[in-house]
Amino acid sequence: MFEIILVSSKKHCPTNFLTQIESLAEEGLSAIMLREKDLAPSTYWGLAEKIIKICRLRSIRFIAHNFFDLALEHQVDALHLPSSFIQKISPSRARSSKPFKITGIPLGFSVHSEEEAEKAILTGADYLTFGHIYETNCKKGQPGRGPKLLSRIISKVPVPVYAIGGINKSNINDIKNRGAAGAFIMSSLMTTNDPAFYLSTLWSSLYRS
Repeated sequence: MFEIILVSSKKHCPTNFLTQIESLAEEGLSAIMLREKDLAPSTYWGLAEKIIKICRLRSIRFIAHNFFDLALEHQVDALHLPSSFIQKISPSRARSSKPFKITGIPLGFSVHSEEEAEKAILTGADYLTFGHIYETNCKKGQPGRGPKLLSRIISKVPVPVYAIGGINKSNINDIKNRGAAGAFIMSSLMTTNDPAFYLSTLWSSLYRS
C-alpha cells in the first residue's frame, strides 16, 4: 500500500508546531519522521517523546532522524540516516560490517544517486528515500533529479524506495505508478492551514484514473 509520510520542519510551520502535527496525524498519515536537524540531542528527544505519544494514540509509526547512538534508548519504529553516514565509509567496509545496522529497528537512508543507493544497500538499509524528485522551495535553485531516475533506482534495489521533494497532488500519482512505496512530504504538509482537506486531495489524486 502506498504511504504518505510527514517529514517535520518547525521552521516551515506558521502555526503551533504540535497542533499542526496532531491535525495531520488525524488524517491518514502512515508515519511521522521528526527531522529537526538544528536541535541538540536532548532537545530533539524531548520533542520526540511528545510526537511519539501522538503517533501511538493513532497507531502510526514514529521515525527518528540522525541520532543513531540514541535511537536504541527510545521507542522508535524506524531510524532514518542522512546520506552523509554512507559517504563516510567505503563499499568494502559497508559490505563486511554493516556498521549502521540495528537489529529489530528498520533502517532507512536518504540517497541522491544510484551510487549512494547501492552503498546504502550494502550498509544494511531496509528502505531508501530518493530525491529531491521535483523542484522545491526547500532546495531553491537546484533542479529536481526527476522521476526517471527514481524508476531506475527502484528497479535496481531490493528494498522499498520512497520519493521525496516537491511532491504534490499533480505528481503524486506518477510517483505511485513508477513503483515508489510512498512519498515523504515536508513543506506542503507543514504549511497547509487545512490538513484534512490537503491530505484528502493527495489521497484522491493517488487513485484518479
